[in-house]
Amino acid sequence: MSRLRNILNNQSKNKSTLLFLALILFAFVIPKNIAAQKFSATTDRDKMLIGEQLILTLQLANYNPSKFGFENWPSIPDSFQNCEVIKRGHIDTLLVNGLQTIRQEIAITSFDSGKKKIGPYRIVIINKENGKKTTTMASAIPLTVLLPDISNLSDYHEMKDVIDVPEPFDWYFAIGTGLIALVITILLWKIFAKKKAVDKKPDFVPRENALKLALRKIEELNFAPSNQKDGIKNYHAALDMTIREYIENASGIKALKATSYELLRQLPVYIQQDNVKQKMEHIFQINTAVKYALFIPDEKDSIAIKEEIIYCLKILDEAIQQANRYAD
Repeated sequence: MSRLRNILNNQSKNKSTLLFLALILFAFVIPKNIAAQKFSATTDRDKMLIGEQLILTLQLANYNPSKFGFENWPSIPDSFQNCEVIKRGHIDTLLVNGLQTIRQEIAITSFDSGKKKIGPYRIVIINKENGKKTTTMASAIPLTVLLPDISNLSDYHEMKDVIDVPEPFDWYFAIGTGLIALVITILLWKIFAKKKAVDKKPDFVPRENALKLALRKIEELNFAPSNQKDGIKNYHAALDMTIREYIENASGIKALKATSYELLRQLPVYIQQDNVKQKMEHIFQINTAVKYALFIPDEKDSIAIKEEIIYCLKILDEAIQQANRYAD
């Protein structure tokens, strides 16, 4: 019986020894790369003031790219839980003892106080030999965002009402504005003055007195000696002006602004006799020729022209008076 017990005890000890050896062997057989790979997420602090920054580090350590791969690297949104990503560092790779360490640093800030959580994050490891996928998680990181303590600040002052500071008087602006206003006023005055001068009507002369006024002006003209060319030109210019003034005052035709040709085309309304039309045309031709020094008449010719003018004006006045009577 005791022998049987000894045999059983020896077998039990052998089983324990075999089990221990098997565990040691299994530990050596399992690929170190699977057991050693580690994905982590850490921060350089767990508390910060509003507006400060912390550094979030994502890291995959002891990674063997020849035997394993991984799916997408964790993507952190630009804004999460009232936190803002300030800067994303590049994904760097370090080689240590034939294994890689992949890491990325991200600067984060927050402008809202309170308790928050960063993460959790995960990465999927793929075994290239059998295609098996293993998900590795990095735990969420607690973060407390604090308000700054300003109670002990010696330079802190309470907010006071805004004081109105009078602006200095801008003399350049005032002078410039005044000059612009002055220029505009002068321009407007010139425009209205010109318009008033254009709109101003000549002094009214009763039609029954127009002929008397014209005849008196003609009789008052003195013929200049023949050796005074300027005097002769002025004499005939005065005769021409007197004719035009009479026509405008008696008939209303704008004779002062019309050319000789335009005037001769309007006079047939009153003048029907051909000889009178020819005399008026001759009078205007002589006066125009003298005006441009194309012809210098002597005293006899000038007196003859004056007599023709008086004759034609009387005929024209009679025709205008008759036309006015029919109009009335």
